Amino acid sequence: MIHPATQFFLDDLSFTPEQFLRIQSEKEWICSIQRMVAFCLNDQPSFSFQTSGSTGTPKTIQHPRALLEASASATLQYFNLGIGSRVCLALPAQYVGGAMMVLRACIGGLHLVLQEPKLCPDLPGDIDFIPLTPSQYMAMQEAGRWSGFKGVVLLGGASVPAKVDIATEGFQVYVGYGMTETASHIAIRRLGESVYEALASTRFTADATGCLSLSAPHLGIDELRTEDMVEVHDEKHFTYMGRAGWVINAGGVKIHPTICEHWLEKRGVEAHVVPLPDEKFGQIPVLVFPHKKMVDGWTRVKDHWFTIKPKWGLLMDQFPQLDSGKVDRKAIELWLKSHQDLLFPLE
Repeated sequence: MIHPATQFFLDDLSFTPEQFLRIQSEKEWICSIQRMVAFCLNDQPSFSFQTSGSTGTPKTIQHPRALLEASASATLQYFNLGIGSRVCLALPAQYVGGAMMVLRACIGGLHLVLQEPKLCPDLPGDIDFIPLTPSQYMAMQEAGRWSGFKGVVLLGGASVPAKVDIATEGFQVYVGYGMTETASHIAIRRLGESVYEALASTRFTADATGCLSLSAPHLGIDELRTEDMVEVHDEKHFTYMGRAGWVINAGGVKIHPTICEHWLEKRGVEAHVVPLPDEKFGQIPVLVFPHKKMVDGWTRVKDHWFTIKPKWGLLMDQFPQLDSGKVDRKAIELWLKSHQDLLFPLE
């Protein structure tokens, strides 16, 4: 399944997939790339990925070869990546985002430049396409590494902060929607926009609770129900609202923390909206701030708040994170419940 034009570039050296597989290295980031290359070279019927654990206990998911190849092909087609396109990998290949970039290179005849995964990777010249996490994108932005870049950036693996979710000039930045269960993204939106567009044969519906269901015949997926609350515009387009498990039901009024936090970020306030059990309303929203300065920011914007106004706040010096780098919302919620004596009024 490997295209004969595929090339890997490491430390200014060029390798065919077979040559790259023979490199002896103790570095995990290189070994994880080699595992995917080996899969591409052999007739192994499936490949296993570890989920991030952002919505539950991390688990291993095994995908058949046909699904992985179809997913990779859909991305190649959407972004018009063809033989000889110069792409870059700066994600760890032990997770689905990085592993799928290796697979795309192998079946698409791409020239893949390999970078050690780090917060602020280098950006080689003449790159047509690079997938990154939002944190990497922001670090490179702060370091001025996008100057002169004319290619495409694809963000995934975590939510995009509101302060950077704005349209770019000179190059294109997209945000992917997907999960390990779908072997990478099945929908794409432009940075600064809110509506996701389906890839390939993917179609969307919403169930009675407002959660997204998707079918992707090219992946062999039929009516996969997610825990994502969405507004479906048509079978090819939707707007993401937030995780169903994060919705706060305050006396029948549903509050979406993701939307609230995005609203706050755009106004310079960093906080997480977390539910607290309440005898009268069932749940009430609490704002958890990283430091006192953000409490002052809330005071400045609270009169423009658009839903039930939080009456209590809490300070938490450092938000806990999962191994994937995503914020561990469950840990924040548990910490809130065990530290109610530290709550302070917001009005």
